[in-house]
Amino acid sequence: MKFATELLDWIDALTLRERAAIFLAVMAVMFFIWNSYLMADINNKERLLKAQLQQKQAERMGLNVELQNLISQRQEDPNALARKKLEMLRTQLQEVKSQVIKATGQLVPPGKMAAILENVLASTRGLDLLEVKGLGSKALLKAGDGKDAKQAKTAGGNARRASAAAASGQPLDNAYKHGLKIVFNGSYMSTLEYVKKLEALHSGFLWDKLELKVKNYPEAKVAITVYTLSLDDNWIGV
Repeated sequence: MKFATELLDWIDALTLRERAAIFLAVMAVMFFIWNSYLMADINNKERLLKAQLQQKQAERMGLNVELQNLISQRQEDPNALARKKLEMLRTQLQEVKSQVIKATGQLVPPGKMAAILENVLASTRGLDLLEVKGLGSKALLKAGDGKDAKQAKTAGGNARRASAAAASGQPLDNAYKHGLKIVFNGSYMSTLEYVKKLEALHSGFLWDKLELKVKNYPEAKVAITVYTLSLDDNWIGV
């Protein structure tokens, strides 16, 4: 208690500029700790999820090539062995799609991002919402440089492409990144409480950026950018 009293007396004796400088220094240290430990774990999860999606995309492309070849062979010389392998490939494609759906299912659905961010902010004292802005969707994995189109052409044109799509049960084409930015006023501690609440959600976000600008000590303007992943490229409506 004596130390706390002396500390308060010392702070009271400082000028407003000195208090602000100390506050900014403490805030910078706390932000560094938060960024070094909490964000490291979040970034590791993000890299693991991206690696899983890229692996499944590669498997999907290889299976689609083999499926196209088998469909072409079946039309030229149908036999029981080709039909059996064709069914096996269909099953494998569906399994790959299910695994990717499961991976993205750990995240908040794109259509619910804005509502969840706003509801959690409303439940956090000391924060005032300024803006919620959707950043659109972006394909996470690179396109196959036209390989699928060439393979479909080799297999026999539009009719065979339609047959392949039906046979494969609408295989996965890509995964999409849906970004959203939320801007609000509040103190550093209220912002930290808000971030912790978001991290505690059953379905989470992937973090992209956090910007904090002190306006009138101790209030600050905070902008947080998060995103989620899905198999649907539809943009988030905000």
